[in-house]
Amino acid sequence: MKQINPLYIGAFLLLATLFLLIKIESYKNEIIQADKKYNEIEHLASNLHKLKSIYADTQKSKRTITRILANQKVKNAHLNITKTKNAIVLSHKSLNAQTAHYLLSKILNNSLKITRLQLKRETSTTLSLNLELAW
Repeated sequence: MKQINPLYIGAFLLLATLFLLIKIESYKNEIIQADKKYNEIEHLASNLHKLKSIYADTQKSKRTITRILANQKVKNAHLNITKTKNAIVLSHKSLNAQTAHYLLSKILNNSLKITRLQLKRETSTTLSLNLELAW
């Protein structure tokens, strides 16, 4: 029976150990990348949850719209207001630019769902407005 040289066994063990260390290092890198992706997805999910809680509150949207429309500047503009089950449509053929600026700044600075916004300049001081807000 032939004997195996102990140097071959030592070399084999050294190569096997080196191979395993390289594999372990690559698995560590994969785990680090997976952890980074998980943290990104968790952050995105948190942001989506916050946005959903802001935009899903229909009662708050209705109160905000009612408060904006109750303002004296907006009342004096005599907007055509059409309320449906899921939305409110505001329209006007020749709205004063200052009133439009006030109305749009109030709407855009609140968390309201704007489903349609059409603005068209009629003259230098008036514009046509068609705005649909969902709740």
